[in-house]
Amino acid sequence: MRGREEINYWKRLYRPFGFRFLGNQPWSKQSYIRMNPWTVFDYDGNLSIQYDGQKHIFGDVDSTRLTPLMRRILRSTLSWKSPKGYGFVLLGPVGKNYYDALHALRCIDLFRDKRGSWLWEHAGEKELRFGRLIRRRLKANGMRDNMPLHGIFRDMDTLTYVLVPPSVTCRYQGKNGVPVNKHSSVIPFCNSGSPDKNHHFFTRKFYNFVPSNSDLLSFDEFMSLILK
Repeated sequence: MRGREEINYWKRLYRPFGFRFLGNQPWSKQSYIRMNPWTVFDYDGNLSIQYDGQKHIFGDVDSTRLTPLMRRILRSTLSWKSPKGYGFVLLGPVGKNYYDALHALRCIDLFRDKRGSWLWEHAGEKELRFGRLIRRRLKANGMRDNMPLHGIFRDMDTLTYVLVPPSVTCRYQGKNGVPVNKHSSVIPFCNSGSPDKNHHFFTRKFYNFVPSNSDLLSFDEFMSLILK
C-alpha cells in the first residue's frame, strides 16, 4: 500500500486541474470503473484521467523521436513520458469546426461498410476532408493512432482515459495488435511481443509540469499549431 502521505501528495499535485480520475489495475491499463480511484491507487493501482465533458483533451504521441513542433507543444502544456512516447493534456472545449471534422472521421473509422446511409447523414464530405487533413498533420508529428486525441467523444472513443504519472505498465502492453485487456501483468510472462517473454515495466514521469488549468495549452491553440 502507498499510504496516506503519498496519496495526499498526488492529490495536491493534481487538484488544480480538476481532472476526473479512474483507478486501474496495478501495472496495467485495465480499469476499475466502480471503485474509488484513490482506494485503487492506495493498493498500488495505476491512476488515469478520463472523459470529463471536453473540459480536458488527452493526446498520445507514439514516438520517442519528437518533431520540433511536437517538442514545442509538449513544453507548452502538462506532458509526461510514456512507454511508447509521450502523453499530454489540452484545455477544452473543442471548437465546432474541429469537432465536426473529427466526428466525421471517427464515423468512417467505426462504421465503414456497415451503416453506409447512416454515415453520410452524420459525416459530410467537407468535414471528412478536413478530418483527413488533421489526421495527416497529427501523424506527421508522431501521433500515429487513428484517433490519438481522447476525451472528445463520450461513446465513440474506446480510449476515453489515459494513464498519468506515477502509473506503471509493461512496455509491451498493447503491442503487436494484442488487446490491452489480453495482457496481464499479474502472470509472470508477457504475451504482447516481449523478446524475452518477460514484462519490462515503465514508470510514467512528467516531461513538463504546469501548475494549473490556466497554464494548459488550449485545444484550439494546439490545432492551430498542428495545421499551420
